[in-house]
Amino acid sequence: MPSKSDVLKLKQTRGAILGLAKQIGVVNGLKAGVSTAYRSVVKGQNRGQAFFSSYWDVLGEREAIVCDGKRISFAEFKDRSFRLANALTTLGVQQGDRVAELLPNGPEWFEVMFATALTGRSMPMLNWHLKPHELPPCINKSNATALIIDAAFVEAVLSIKDQLTTVKHFIVVGDDIPEGMLSYDKIIAESDAFDPAGSFGLSATPYSGGTTGTPKLLNMDEMADILSDDSDGKRRGATKDEASALALMQLGAFYWYKLGECKDAISGNIRSMIPGPLYHAGVQVAVLPFFLGGTVVPLPRFTPEIFLKTIQDERINWTFVAPTMLERILDLPEEVLGRYNLSTMQSLICAAAPCPPDVKRGINALFRRQGAKNDIFMEYYGASETGLISVLVPE
Repeated sequence: MPSKSDVLKLKQTRGAILGLAKQIGVVNGLKAGVSTAYRSVVKGQNRGQAFFSSYWDVLGEREAIVCDGKRISFAEFKDRSFRLANALTTLGVQQGDRVAELLPNGPEWFEVMFATALTGRSMPMLNWHLKPHELPPCINKSNATALIIDAAFVEAVLSIKDQLTTVKHFIVVGDDIPEGMLSYDKIIAESDAFDPAGSFGLSATPYSGGTTGTPKLLNMDEMADILSDDSDGKRRGATKDEASALALMQLGAFYWYKLGECKDAISGNIRSMIPGPLYHAGVQVAVLPFFLGGTVVPLPRFTPEIFLKTIQDERINWTFVAPTMLERILDLPEEVLGRYNLSTMQSLICAAAPCPPDVKRGINALFRRQGAKNDIFMEYYGASETGLISVLVPE
């Protein structure tokens, strides 16, 4: 295992760090940096929370989320996320508590994710494809204090509500709010948008696939502790330096994915489409650009032609897919495949299963034919518990 200092010297590590800086930008970075320093030093705000609060102020009216006809700016996103974070505090949800979500792809998923991340809470991501009787073990094992659900899943949750032993607050996204549950939009509207109390930490917490039984919640707190000084036992024989080196090696993958090069000609940022369900660990590769000021375009449901149309209409240059999605795209009639301009795409990242070689070749050929300057298919192998392990690039 190479040391941390050795990994820092690698081209891909330095390139990935430079890519992060390029996405933020020099001017925006300086503005956000000065504000972050003031907030953290003078006001005593947690540094991570101070950075995102400052950065979103700098980005202002840049598009943060585009979904189902809605276009939400970073200023609007900050307001709603802060209000939600403060509303959860008012309900008694504390730092370290878990706020589980059962939400389709949409703006609310991102609001909950950052409302929890900014305040040191975690967000177990429930699989909405599970049957109602499969949900209680997942929710109970997460020890969730609150459960935020979309109206589409209310009936399923009502049928198992009495089996949920830890949930104190049921919060519904939608207009029809059952008795004993709270309105998501109402608690946001009645809350304040001041800086929420707490410290920043990554909150999105996936479950395992459940192939051998009940899906298991991955302990992201423990994974973060692996890099701290007092967690030798959790590293299972690895040193802190080796654990840090592995984390940096995974960061280096984003150099190969052209992180620094994905810049829209109009908005100057990454525009990431999310066609797969956000509860999936692998899909978080398409969420990453949002942390850097990228615009995310979550699709509530994947259909092959909508995938191609969205690339054209929203100038998508980054996405994450599973092989079955690509197979369905290539099965479209030629007249449909030739209908859309795909020239903006730069990094189409595939995982979740092995991708057949003919599909890789076919998708590269399709995008080249429809305007892409280079092969766009990227691939990685890994696991929810480990992250990226092997990275394959077009070459």
